[in-house]
Amino acid sequence: MKNSNKRSSRVALVMMVPTASFWLQGCNERPELAYVYSSAEACAVAPGNDPARCLVAFDEARSRHLLRAPRYPDRAECEVDFGVGGCEGNLPRMRGFLASGVALGTDPIPGIPTQPLYQRIDEPYALRTAQGTRLPAGSALVRVCQSAITLKPALQVRRGGFGGEAARRANYCQSNGG
Repeated sequence: MKNSNKRSSRVALVMMVPTASFWLQGCNERPELAYVYSSAEACAVAPGNDPARCLVAFDEARSRHLLRAPRYPDRAECEVDFGVGGCEGNLPRMRGFLASGVALGTDPIPGIPTQPLYQRIDEPYALRTAQGTRLPAGSALVRVCQSAITLKPALQVRRGGFGGEAARRANYCQSNGG
């Protein structure tokens, strides 16, 4: 088994995440710039941002959260992935949002929808979209593939069965090492 190799590569990635200002998701299309924010307030105080646009983007992400968040059979199963207090009923709590066009003098990029982000208990330095695309936690400028962050219907999460976690994680763009 190659478990030790997987563990060491995962540790290396976790160590790199806090220092990355750009996070490039590998894809076959031109990546676009977007921002990750932990809250409407974090967006509003970022230099050059329009606080009114930040509030609109946050509200849009919050409304999409209710429609697109992964759904678990019950709160207990949700808390296995997101920790005690990390869920609202059978949905994970929104821990941030992805947005474009919140800076003064810019427009949202078509194809980069504002959306909620979630933080799994085992990934303290990363946030994920509802479909599993991994992004850095905290406020950061990121490069994302439009195909990786397209809004899709909510996922129904079920525990058990072979490959359930692998199938869920298969939806994110893998990092392109250059």
